[in-house]
Amino acid sequence: MRNNKYFDYRQAEHSLKQINVRARLIGSFTESKKMTKKGSPYELFVSFSFNSSDLKNQSASISHLKLYDVDNQKIAFRLERNLENQIKKGSDGVYRVYFSIENIDLEYLDYKLLLKFEINMEDQLFEQEVELNFEKDYKEFKSSDFWQKIMSV
Repeated sequence: MRNNKYFDYRQAEHSLKQINVRARLIGSFTESKKMTKKGSPYELFVSFSFNSSDLKNQSASISHLKLYDVDNQKIAFRLERNLENQIKKGSDGVYRVYFSIENIDLEYLDYKLLLKFEINMEDQLFEQEVELNFEKDYKEFKSSDFWQKIMSV
């Protein structure tokens, strides 16, 4: 039997008039003979999807990003540089842009993400600041190594 401990977070989401903002903290896996653990360091994944019809050749940037502990307002992570990426049309016809920041070492606490971004939409600069909440979503369960080996074949 293998013990599994997942120190996960629920997805955070915020909807604006023309933009949906989603963020996830995705933990790293570590394994030993008897334990699988998913937790720190985390990858912060931020995505924007748009309700606009045509955003070809447009870009988005994150100019300010701060992750802080809900209970004591202590800053756990701060982005030291701007991130920029092109907006692309998905196979479903929706325009999206993605950002990823890896190797964020975090204690397992509830966090708020303060995010300031700029979108170049239809020759206008749209600037917005949003706050997203990351709530803990801990899971612990046992699994059979034998069953996992059978399922991986």
